[in-house]
Amino acid sequence: MTPRSGIALFFAFSLFAVFAEGGCGKYGTTPTPTPIPSGTVSPFPDTLFVQDTSSKTIRIYENASGHNGFAFANLTLSAPTVSLNDVVYSPDKNVLWMPSCAGRPCPGVSGPIDVYAMPTALPNNSGPTSVVSLANINGAAAYDDNNDLLFVLVNNAPVVQIYQNASTLGTGGNTQPVASATLNMTDPQIQYSPPPQPQEIYYDKTRDILFVSDFGSIVAAFDSFGAQAEAAVVAHTNINLSSSTQITGLLQTDGMAYNSSQDVLFVVSDQHGQLTVLSQASTTNGPAGHAQVVTGFANPKGLAYDDIRNILFVYDPGNPLGQGQVLSYPNATTLSGHQNNWKGRKGFVDSFVPSLSGFGIAIDETH
Repeated sequence: MTPRSGIALFFAFSLFAVFAEGGCGKYGTTPTPTPIPSGTVSPFPDTLFVQDTSSKTIRIYENASGHNGFAFANLTLSAPTVSLNDVVYSPDKNVLWMPSCAGRPCPGVSGPIDVYAMPTALPNNSGPTSVVSLANINGAAAYDDNNDLLFVLVNNAPVVQIYQNASTLGTGGNTQPVASATLNMTDPQIQYSPPPQPQEIYYDKTRDILFVSDFGSIVAAFDSFGAQAEAAVVAHTNINLSSSTQITGLLQTDGMAYNSSQDVLFVVSDQHGQLTVLSQASTTNGPAGHAQVVTGFANPKGLAYDDIRNILFVYDPGNPLGQGQVLSYPNATTLSGHQNNWKGRKGFVDSFVPSLSGFGIAIDETH
């Protein structure tokens, strides 16, 4: 399996010229970015958390959808164990979690889970406010605001560890998972042994669904997942769940984001450089018949969706000159075609870390 890795090599001054002039990229001429249509301009705040492996930091950008070209991080957090992993943020609790992993699959013992309470209020270059040592995780996680549960995916197995009182994880003896869930799913396109091999998880608290992307060709959905996880926590038991539906016919699915109100799921395939936009995601069972495909990415990894403004952020650390490494798309639920041609598309690189590399990206729509 190919690890999550993406390295953009370029000269900063050349890149600035490319952004300024709308020059050429790997996929041909990049059009000069057009303004976001009126009515979708994102006022402050829309704050983006981006983990960077090379600098071992989590970089925080305010008014993220307004950035185009070079951007300065408003704040950086030290992440000494950062590798290729998620960053998961709760605007309700104002807590950021980062489970660490050194690749896919994680070699040997992995971990820990770094926790940042009130991350944007921390002093610059602060480290995690608490740390939970953990072994055998693959760097993917999701959070349930309703029950204050953190779900962490186990390495090379369809198993999720469940932590309760996640907003205080790492304090007062709260350091261990209290339950787990085995996720039963099948993948008709077996490219590895043994199947399945979950890559990423995404939990939606409104519909109470856990989406699981698999390295083969599917995204599986588990209905009532939060309710069942909470029951397992109360009973201190491990649960065995079968997927409610499975979207098939995809390509090595990985990073995900979701529009709950319209039931639209965004899924990227880093190896194929494309994004799939799936309508009716919670009920689709079988081939992805309602899919819109967006092409032209280099090595897309993590996704973050701002459902207040319908803006999708794509972390594409393999992107070449002129395309940026964090890309934003307004009117995201209607995305299709080549990503360069989308009206209002923007992209930025960090002024101090021009070769951002990593996976984790998360959005704060309220602080």
